[in-house]
Amino acid sequence: MTEINVGLIAAPDFPAEIADELIEDLPDLFKEVINEEYTWTVEKETDGIITIAEDEQKLLDGVIEIQERREWDYTLCLTDIPIFYEKRIVLGRVNPDHRVAVLSLPALGWFINKRIGSMVLEVLTDLYYESTEQTKERADEEFTFSSVEKIKTTENDQSVLRYHFSSRIVGFLTLLSGMTYDNQPWKIMGSLKSVIAVAFGSGAYGMIFPTLWMISYNYSPWRLGLLSILAILGLGLWIIQGHDLWETETITSDNTYKRLYNLATISTLFLAVGVFYVILYFLFLITAIIFIDPEFYMDQVGSSSLPTLFDYLQVAWITASVGPITGAVGVGLENEEDVRHTTYGYRQRSRYQQIQRRREEDDK
Repeated sequence: MTEINVGLIAAPDFPAEIADELIEDLPDLFKEVINEEYTWTVEKETDGIITIAEDEQKLLDGVIEIQERREWDYTLCLTDIPIFYEKRIVLGRVNPDHRVAVLSLPALGWFINKRIGSMVLEVLTDLYYESTEQTKERADEEFTFSSVEKIKTTENDQSVLRYHFSSRIVGFLTLLSGMTYDNQPWKIMGSLKSVIAVAFGSGAYGMIFPTLWMISYNYSPWRLGLLSILAILGLGLWIIQGHDLWETETITSDNTYKRLYNLATISTLFLAVGVFYVILYFLFLITAIIFIDPEFYMDQVGSSSLPTLFDYLQVAWITASVGPITGAVGVGLENEEDVRHTTYGYRQRSRYQQIQRRREEDDK
């Protein structure tokens, strides 16, 4: 029985984790779906050199070079870099002539883990059969908000198959959500523990005094909502500015990538800060219910009735907004390296610097 060896090249960090999750199941899936007459094997290689390429052709050339060195029959590269072709977002590219394919993980959106298996199977099936029609329906089903178009072209006398979103708007939003997920915003929460502690301490201290009670009692919900937005914006902007997370240039100085990296940083940080705010809110709600005496509250705010749950919600709302502004802004994060590592530009520069050091060592 003939053996087919498939190579899986993954960028460091999140793509490598995805590859590790896939590698055990792929041989059986390929045998079941693509061709059961062959024995399929899958080998993985993590490479940070080709995956810093913010250019589709350079990335492909690097994949081909590794494939020739490893003598794989087919090769699939999983990259965390967005890919564009004629200003359109590319989910994947298949080159049947070279038997290689590239898949951009961020283009799969927030639910990467659910979509990656089907998309890898789709790409390898097309790569094997050199076809655009055989499994089109399965790929479309994975993207409920927009169909995926497969466009086959000829470039430099070679056949090229690309996967595009039919809707540019949905494609952009899907890409941004995927980049945000790739940044793994939940990892920032561990570095925000000191910020949460200071914000809670300053907010709890302020809650002792009736001033916040009276303000919350007299403020309308839209004013409290505006204050919440200002608090989240203030804390998020402080993290970006105070820890040098704003990208002014990329490795290729491409403005498209620079804007995308910054948008992904903003969405990642504000998602983390939003979760931080919700945690504070519930902590202050519990504190208010336990420690604010109903009769004393009624006397201080000038109410004719005892406070309801809504009143406590209002107190927690304004305290959660005031706490970060008055106490948390300026507090150092516990692990700044983890926060910086959640941004695309920083990861790209780190990989580039590793490559440069590796080359300098090789030259010695």
